[in-house]
Amino acid sequence: MSRERLYDRFVRMDADKRRLLKLVSVLLGTVIFAIGIALLLPLLERKADLPQAIRDARQAAGPVSADVVRLSNEANDNIKALGALELPKEQERAVALLAEAERRNSEAYGKSVLLSEELKRIAEALPAVRSERAKRFLEEAVTIEVSLITEFIRYSKDLNAFLGEVNALIFNPTDENRERVKSTEARLNGRVEAINRFNEEFLRRMEELDRITK
Repeated sequence: MSRERLYDRFVRMDADKRRLLKLVSVLLGTVIFAIGIALLLPLLERKADLPQAIRDARQAAGPVSADVVRLSNEANDNIKALGALELPKEQERAVALLAEAERRNSEAYGKSVLLSEELKRIAEALPAVRSERAKRFLEEAVTIEVSLITEFIRYSKDLNAFLGEVNALIFNPTDENRERVKSTEARLNGRVEAINRFNEEFLRRMEELDRITK
Protein backbone atom coordinates (compact mmCIF):
# COMPACT_ATOMS: atom_id res chain seq x y z
CA MET A 1 0.00 0.00 0.00
CA SER A 2 1.43 3.38 -0.99
CA ARG A 3 2.21 6.05 1.53
CA GLU A 4 -0.53 8.26 0.06
CA ARG A 5 -3.20 5.57 0.36
CA LEU A 6 -2.06 4.70 3.85
CA TYR A 7 -2.22 8.36 4.78
CA ASP A 8 -5.70 8.69 3.28
CA ARG A 9 -6.81 5.63 5.21
CA PHE A 10 -5.54 7.08 8.48
CA VAL A 11 -7.20 10.37 7.67
CA ARG A 12 -10.52 8.59 7.01
CA MET A 13 -10.13 6.53 10.17
CA ASP A 14 -9.35 9.67 12.13
CA ALA A 15 -12.41 11.37 10.63
CA ASP A 16 -14.54 8.34 11.47
CA LYS A 17 -13.23 8.38 15.02
CA ARG A 18 -14.04 12.06 15.33
CA ARG A 19 -17.57 11.48 14.01
CA LEU A 20 -18.00 8.55 16.37
CA LEU A 21 -16.63 10.57 19.25
CA LYS A 22 -18.98 13.39 18.36
CA LEU A 23 -21.91 10.95 18.23
CA VAL A 24 -20.92 9.45 21.56
CA SER A 25 -20.60 12.94 23.04
CA VAL A 26 -24.08 13.84 21.80
CA LEU A 27 -25.53 10.61 23.16
CA LEU A 28 -23.72 11.07 26.46
CA GLY A 29 -24.94 14.63 26.69
CA THR A 30 -28.49 13.46 26.00
CA VAL A 31 -28.24 10.78 28.70
CA ILE A 32 -26.76 13.23 31.20
CA PHE A 33 -29.51 15.71 30.37
CA ALA A 34 -32.17 13.03 30.83
CA ILE A 35 -30.66 11.94 34.14
CA GLY A 36 -30.47 15.55 35.24
CA ILE A 37 -34.13 16.09 34.43
CA ALA A 38 -35.04 12.89 36.27
CA LEU A 39 -33.14 14.08 39.34
CA LEU A 40 -34.47 17.60 39.06
CA LEU A 41 -38.15 16.72 38.68
CA PRO A 42 -38.57 15.47 42.25
CA LEU A 43 -36.95 18.68 43.47
CA LEU A 44 -39.28 20.74 41.34
CA GLU A 45 -42.24 18.71 42.59
CA ARG A 46 -41.05 19.15 46.14
CA LYS A 47 -41.18 22.90 45.63
CA ALA A 48 -44.70 22.70 44.22
CA ASP A 49 -46.95 25.06 46.11
CA LEU A 50 -50.55 24.51 47.12
CA PRO A 51 -53.29 27.13 46.95
CA GLN A 52 -53.85 28.82 50.30
CA ALA A 53 -57.47 27.61 50.32
CA ILE A 54 -56.25 23.99 50.27
CA ARG A 55 -53.63 24.66 52.93
CA ASP A 56 -56.24 26.21 55.20
CA ALA A 57 -58.78 23.45 54.61
CA ARG A 58 -56.19 20.74 55.12
CA GLN A 59 -54.98 22.33 58.36
CA ALA A 60 -58.56 22.44 59.62
CA ALA A 61 -59.47 18.94 58.37
CA GLY A 62 -56.57 17.13 60.06
CA PRO A 63 -57.57 17.72 63.71
CA VAL A 64 -61.28 17.24 62.93
CA SER A 65 -60.59 13.89 61.27
CA ALA A 66 -58.48 12.86 64.26
CA ASP A 67 -61.39 13.78 66.56
CA VAL A 68 -63.82 11.62 64.58
CA VAL A 69 -61.45 8.67 64.87
CA ARG A 70 -60.72 9.27 68.57
CA LEU A 71 -64.37 9.65 69.56
CA SER A 72 -65.37 6.59 67.54
CA ASN A 73 -62.72 4.53 69.33
CA GLU A 74 -63.79 5.89 72.72
CA ALA A 75 -67.45 5.09 72.02
CA ASN A 76 -66.40 1.60 70.98
CA ASP A 77 -64.49 1.19 74.25
CA ASN A 78 -67.79 1.87 76.03
CA ILE A 79 -69.43 -0.76 73.86
CA LYS A 80 -66.78 -3.33 74.72
CA ALA A 81 -67.27 -2.53 78.40
CA LEU A 82 -71.00 -3.02 77.94
CA GLY A 83 -70.40 -6.42 76.39
CA ALA A 84 -68.46 -7.48 79.46
CA LEU A 85 -71.28 -6.62 81.89
CA GLU A 86 -73.56 -9.20 83.43
CA LEU A 87 -77.00 -7.98 82.51
CA PRO A 88 -79.48 -7.22 83.93
CA LYS A 89 -77.60 -7.32 87.27
CA GLU A 90 -75.30 -4.43 86.31
CA GLN A 91 -78.09 -2.30 84.91
CA GLU A 92 -76.93 0.99 86.45
CA ARG A 93 -73.42 0.62 85.00
CA ALA A 94 -74.90 -0.34 81.63
CA VAL A 95 -77.09 2.76 81.51
CA ALA A 96 -74.08 4.98 82.30
CA LEU A 97 -72.00 3.34 79.54
CA LEU A 98 -74.87 3.66 77.07
CA ALA A 99 -75.17 7.38 77.80
CA GLU A 100 -71.43 7.91 77.45
CA ALA A 101 -71.24 6.00 74.15
CA GLU A 102 -74.18 7.99 72.81
CA ARG A 103 -72.59 11.30 73.87
CA ARG A 104 -69.28 10.50 72.19
CA ASN A 105 -70.99 9.28 69.04
CA SER A 106 -73.08 12.45 68.88
CA GLU A 107 -69.94 14.58 69.21
CA ALA A 108 -68.18 12.53 66.52
CA TYR A 109 -71.18 13.02 64.22
CA GLY A 110 -70.88 16.79 64.58
CA LYS A 111 -67.17 16.56 63.80
CA SER A 112 -67.89 14.47 60.70
CA VAL A 113 -70.13 17.27 59.38
CA LEU A 114 -67.28 19.76 59.84
CA LEU A 115 -64.88 17.36 58.14
CA SER A 116 -67.23 17.07 55.16
CA GLU A 117 -67.21 20.85 54.78
CA GLU A 118 -63.39 21.01 54.79
CA LEU A 119 -63.17 18.19 52.24
CA LYS A 120 -65.57 20.12 50.03
CA ARG A 121 -63.27 23.15 50.21
CA ILE A 122 -60.29 21.02 49.18
CA ALA A 123 -62.20 19.42 46.29
CA GLU A 124 -63.35 22.82 45.00
CA ALA A 125 -59.77 24.16 45.01
CA LEU A 126 -58.20 21.10 43.30
CA PRO A 127 -58.28 22.60 39.75
CA ALA A 128 -55.90 25.33 40.97
CA VAL A 129 -53.20 22.80 41.95
CA ARG A 130 -50.42 22.92 39.34
CA SER A 131 -48.50 19.82 40.44
CA GLU A 132 -50.12 16.67 39.05
CA ARG A 133 -48.55 14.52 41.80
CA ALA A 134 -49.83 16.83 44.51
CA LYS A 135 -53.26 16.85 42.90
CA ARG A 136 -53.29 13.05 42.77
CA PHE A 137 -52.36 12.73 46.46
CA LEU A 138 -55.05 15.25 47.39
CA GLU A 139 -57.69 13.47 45.30
CA GLU A 140 -56.78 10.16 46.94
CA ALA A 141 -56.82 11.76 50.40
CA VAL A 142 -60.27 13.26 49.83
CA THR A 143 -61.60 9.92 48.55
CA ILE A 144 -60.22 8.13 51.61
CA GLU A 145 -61.74 10.67 54.00
CA VAL A 146 -65.12 10.38 52.25
CA SER A 147 -64.87 6.61 52.80
CA LEU A 148 -64.03 7.25 56.46
CA ILE A 149 -67.08 9.48 56.87
CA THR A 150 -69.28 6.93 55.09
CA GLU A 151 -68.04 4.18 57.40
CA PHE A 152 -68.63 6.40 60.42
CA ILE A 153 -72.23 7.04 59.33
CA ARG A 154 -72.75 3.27 59.09
CA TYR A 155 -71.12 2.90 62.51
CA SER A 156 -73.43 5.55 63.95
CA LYS A 157 -76.48 3.76 62.53
CA ASP A 158 -75.35 0.42 63.96
CA LEU A 159 -74.59 2.07 67.30
CA ASN A 160 -78.14 3.40 67.56
CA ALA A 161 -79.41 -0.13 66.91
CA PHE A 162 -76.98 -1.48 69.51
CA LEU A 163 -78.16 0.97 72.16
CA GLY A 164 -81.73 -0.15 71.61
CA GLU A 165 -80.74 -3.82 71.75
CA VAL A 166 -78.83 -3.36 75.01
CA ASN A 167 -81.79 -1.50 76.47
CA ALA A 168 -84.04 -4.40 75.46
CA LEU A 169 -81.60 -6.87 77.00
CA ILE A 170 -81.61 -5.00 80.32
CA PHE A 171 -85.35 -5.34 80.68
CA ASN A 172 -85.73 -8.66 78.86
CA PRO A 173 -82.52 -10.77 79.24
CA THR A 174 -83.41 -13.52 76.78
CA ASP A 175 -80.87 -15.52 74.78
CA GLU A 176 -82.29 -14.03 71.60
CA ASN A 177 -81.69 -10.46 72.80
CA ARG A 178 -78.23 -11.41 74.04
CA GLU A 179 -77.31 -12.79 70.61
CA ARG A 180 -78.54 -9.62 68.93
CA VAL A 181 -76.31 -7.52 71.17
CA LYS A 182 -73.31 -9.76 70.52
CA SER A 183 -73.84 -9.71 66.74
CA THR A 184 -74.18 -5.93 66.56
CA GLU A 185 -71.17 -5.46 68.83
CA ALA A 186 -69.03 -7.53 66.43
CA ARG A 187 -70.26 -5.43 63.50
CA LEU A 188 -69.42 -2.22 65.37
CA ASN A 189 -65.90 -3.47 66.09
CA GLY A 190 -65.43 -4.10 62.37
CA ARG A 191 -66.67 -0.60 61.54
CA VAL A 192 -64.18 1.01 63.94
CA GLU A 193 -61.33 -1.08 62.53
CA ALA A 194 -62.24 0.18 59.05
CA ILE A 195 -62.36 3.79 60.29
CA ASN A 196 -58.87 3.37 61.76
CA ARG A 197 -57.56 1.88 58.50
CA PHE A 198 -58.96 4.75 56.46
CA ASN A 199 -57.36 7.21 58.85
CA GLU A 200 -53.96 5.51 58.50
CA GLU A 201 -54.27 5.65 54.71
CA PHE A 202 -55.17 9.33 54.88
CA LEU A 203 -52.14 10.10 57.04
CA ARG A 204 -49.88 8.26 54.57
CA ARG A 205 -51.20 10.38 51.70
CA MET A 206 -50.56 13.52 53.74
CA GLU A 207 -46.97 12.44 54.40
CA GLU A 208 -46.46 11.86 50.67
CA LEU A 209 -47.97 15.27 49.94
CA ASP A 210 -45.64 16.93 52.44
CA ARG A 211 -42.60 15.39 50.74
CA ILE A 212 -43.37 17.13 47.44
CA THR A 213 -44.76 20.43 48.71
CA LYS A 214 -42.35 21.38 51.52
